[in-house]
Amino acid sequence: MPNHFKYRVYDAARELSRVVHESIEALDVHRVPGLRGQLLASVASIAANIAEGAGAGSNAKLLGPIRNFVCEAYHDT
Repeated sequence: MPNHFKYRVYDAARELSRVVHESIEALDVHRVPGLRGQLLASVASIAANIAEGAGAGSNAKLLGPIRNFVCEAYHDT
């Protein structure tokens, strides 16, 4: 059975989630309807997707979605 806890990227996703949850109160997200919920849902899905990919049974299946995410993030900057 795969163990997603062994991946450093999973730890990084959990840390990002913690930081977003702590920081969200400082942001004025109430001015944009749905922004708070969207931020929380998207940051939670990162770790969930890594765990799901780890359950796929191979590094190629795990790294495919991560590679796509990184490429998309790079092109958005």
